[in-house]
Amino acid sequence: MAVGYELFDETRAALIDGTLSMVISHPMETFARETIRTLIKAKKAGADAGAQRVALGFEIYTPENV
Repeated sequence: MAVGYELFDETRAALIDGTLSMVISHPMETFARETIRTLIKAKKAGADAGAQRVALGFEIYTPENV
């Protein structure tokens, strides 16, 4: 089993031809929005606030759903 990351033309083709079994992908718009939101939150909280954690969802693509 081979797994790819992000659904690009190349990984889509690899799914279709059987080179990859699945592709895991994070929606980039959500990733960017949460990154900026977390940076702002960390800045407002100050240096002593500790680590910021964010859980991001992901999508799984298989040959059957591309």
